[in-house]
Amino acid sequence: MKRRAYNRLVTPDGQTYHNVVVVFDDADSPVSWHPLEAEEPYVEWVGGCYTVLSPV
Repeated sequence: MKRRAYNRLVTPDGQTYHNVVVVFDDADSPVSWHPLEAEEPYVEWVGGCYTVLSPV
């Protein structure tokens, strides 16, 4: 599992969230996300915006 942090996340229904961690499986598909509330180990900071194309 990979964890990447983004400034913004946009969901398929158009909702926008700020400062989130997206968890990816081994095929690099998103499986979950959660707010980034504190520094977390093993999280790659990417920044920018991540758009979720299908529901997680």
